[in-house]
Amino acid sequence: MSPEKLSEIQSRGSGVGMRERVRQFEGTMKIDSDTAGTRISFWFPTSPKAAADVETLSSELEARA
Repeated sequence: MSPEKLSEIQSRGSGVGMRERVRQFEGTMKIDSDTAGTRISFWFPTSPKAAADVETLSSELEARA
């Protein structure tokens, strides 16, 4: 997506659905676009317990593979 197209979409308020969902989880979303492509990045806060839960789940999934 060209930077111009991205600006046009953002100025119309399109794409708010994704951004609002991210905000529900106290996260942030960033969209960067250039001639090489478009990158959408998400950041979400985690608590120490949540991070440990993700690590445990990852270990369990690896053990099953």
